[in-house]
Amino acid sequence: MHSKYLALMIVLTVCGCGLVSPVFAYTDSDVAIISCNPLTAIDIVIGGEISNWTLSNIGDNIDDTSLNMTVRANTDWAVVIKDALNDDKPADSVGNMTEWIIGEMKYADDPRWLLTPIRIATETSPYVSLTGDEQLLIQGSNTPLGGFLYHLRVNQFLRLADDRLQTGETYRIVVTFIANNL
Repeated sequence: MHSKYLALMIVLTVCGCGLVSPVFAYTDSDVAIISCNPLTAIDIVIGGEISNWTLSNIGDNIDDTSLNMTVRANTDWAVVIKDALNDDKPADSVGNMTEWIIGEMKYADDPRWLLTPIRIATETSPYVSLTGDEQLLIQGSNTPLGGFLYHLRVNQFLRLADDRLQTGETYRIVVTFIANNL
């Protein structure tokens, strides 16, 4: 009888376990799809300056160590240059270094200017004469994170007919660099 009772308990226990609701963790998941495409971007930094440049040669005077340009872009790009006639520079002097009164921080009232427009290049691009219109200096494709560094070469051709200025005066030009994604 004892074995019948034990068999009945085993059957009830097994059956009883089947009656208990199983406990399990219910999970649900979903996804969010995120996609994007960055806008075109470009960054240009001009470093250095040319001050107190001594134009000592009749002919070419080249400074290729004072200025540099870093370009960073995520697409094809171009850099153009122009003389934007900043600081009320006279329109007739476009592209040319023009008489600047240092103490007054302005162009002379009846300024003189060098007869030949200034020219600019990089170590990988030819010289471009500065004008009032945008002139292509260099172009390229997307850059690494740190960008591409270019050393700028500036050439001022000097003629015997170019006037020497008095103390307190200098020839000056502001070059505008414009970077564009293509």
